[in-house]
Amino acid sequence: MGPSAKGGAFVNWESILIASIGPVLVIVGLIYQEYRKRKNAREANDATLQAQREPTWNELVTENRNLRTDLGDMEARFDKKMDALEWKMDRKITAFENVFRDIFNQWPADHEPPVFNSEDLTELLDNNIPWKNRVRPIPGLA
Repeated sequence: MGPSAKGGAFVNWESILIASIGPVLVIVGLIYQEYRKRKNAREANDATLQAQREPTWNELVTENRNLRTDLGDMEARFDKKMDALEWKMDRKITAFENVFRDIFNQWPADHEPPVFNSEDLTELLDNNIPWKNRVRPIPGLA
């Protein structure tokens, strides 16, 4: 093509476009580099904050020791309560066996009521039943 119709110099847009690709790519590269640098700094800051929130090894060991001590104390209290409960249940079961033994040993003889050991009957009385005194007789059945 020749010179423009106004008599001015001919402008070659293709050359300008090709010449501007390099600087545009450099600017895009600089923007991307700055973006990555800021992103890496933000990730490093987040990692630092996370590391500050996490307990150290000594803190974990101390917490573990405290938990083991607490667990040992709870286990001792639980064992003590279970031993007391087992002892009470053993006494009740023994009393129940004694009452049944008295029934089987005495009842068929002369058809008289069996004689029970008063200690066994006292052991079988459960005064810790919360609803024991709240039961009302059903009308017509009492």
